[in-house]
Amino acid sequence: MGEAERYNALFARLSEVLASNERHRRVDVRQFLRVRFRMELVVRTPNGELLAACNDFGGGGCAVSCAASFHLNDDLWLDGAIIEGVRHPLHGRSVVTWARLPSAGSALHGYGLRFAIDSPSMRDQIDRALYRVLDLFLNG
Repeated sequence: MGEAERYNALFARLSEVLASNERHRRVDVRQFLRVRFRMELVVRTPNGELLAACNDFGGGGCAVSCAASFHLNDDLWLDGAIIEGVRHPLHGRSVVTWARLPSAGSALHGYGLRFAIDSPSMRDQIDRALYRVLDLFLNG
């Protein structure tokens, strides 16, 4: 199956899943779809690589949690996405748009990241990671 056909099949399946859960959906004003899926993002820091648990992922950004402390508007440099144990390319800049302190019983901070799509290559890498996530989310 070609990539375009696969994308169309995933989109049709996603539409079915979303329609079946219509009663439970919240209104989301984001420009891009977000998919709740467990994966990890590799973040480059001055102290080396850091793995951040990614709780949802979309074409415009994601929500992550990690022990490191960041601030609003900090640039975070991504250096890969680990999806089901396999590292995929995702190289570029993201910006911290929201932050949550650790909750009781957790040492992890929560962050919202907006991808700074500075090149066609970054857009392509985000799309490819999203297609992998959608494929696994919909087809198990």
